[in-house]
Amino acid sequence: MVNNLFMQYNSILYTIYAIDDFDQMKSQLLKELTSLIPCTFASVMTSVQSEKDTYLANPVCYPFEYLAVENRYLKLAESDHSQWITIEPVTTVVRITDLFSDKERENQIIYQECYVPYQLKYSVYASLAHKGMPLGLLSLYRKKEQGDFSNENLIVLKALVRHLSLRFYNEKEQCSPIKEAPKPDSGIIAYVSEYGLTRRELEVFLAITPNLTNEELAEKLHISIYTLKRHLQSLYQKTGVKKRFELLCLKSSIE
Repeated sequence: MVNNLFMQYNSILYTIYAIDDFDQMKSQLLKELTSLIPCTFASVMTSVQSEKDTYLANPVCYPFEYLAVENRYLKLAESDHSQWITIEPVTTVVRITDLFSDKERENQIIYQECYVPYQLKYSVYASLAHKGMPLGLLSLYRKKEQGDFSNENLIVLKALVRHLSLRFYNEKEQCSPIKEAPKPDSGIIAYVSEYGLTRRELEVFLAITPNLTNEELAEKLHISIYTLKRHLQSLYQKTGVKKRFELLCLKSSIE
């Protein structure tokens, strides 16, 4: 049992540091994490700093179909009584049941809109931070029959989020974000945020034009053609289109 835990933990650390593509790393991390700490689904979101405040965006979920939960949460985030976790300047891991009684939670709109429709009961949140900078939020969710997260689960998660925070920090340092990263209520960002696009997928969506081939687009974005095709396939799935031309039409309709 101990050896198996060590191997799973070591595999997740390898994923955090060895997978170069940031979005691919997050997806693989969540998949492995749900085996290490059994749960119904897991998600990770990135903190975005504007001139006025810090907010979460770009949810990545495993399994993918639970993206609807986090997209719903982002629309209701200002009603979240535990939103302070998202702006913590240090890594923090908390169970939702340590913050609120069952009665208090059941009266909150987040619980009613995001937990109840998906038969969720328990959650644990881990804020990602490094050098006093909020970087994101890792969340795990369980249904009632799975029981609450244990103290041992929290200890393992605390150890992992330090490594994940460092990866998020390095990514932020290396990659310049979209300038003045707008909140999901302005222009084209508002529309595409409905699909739960990651930062990289949004960059691809915004960069795609009729006169650029896939090879030229990949070169412009400084990514491999394989990575570009993977992002395009994800865009097709999330937006409900089947080919590049339809994606271009969608972009033209909202610009």
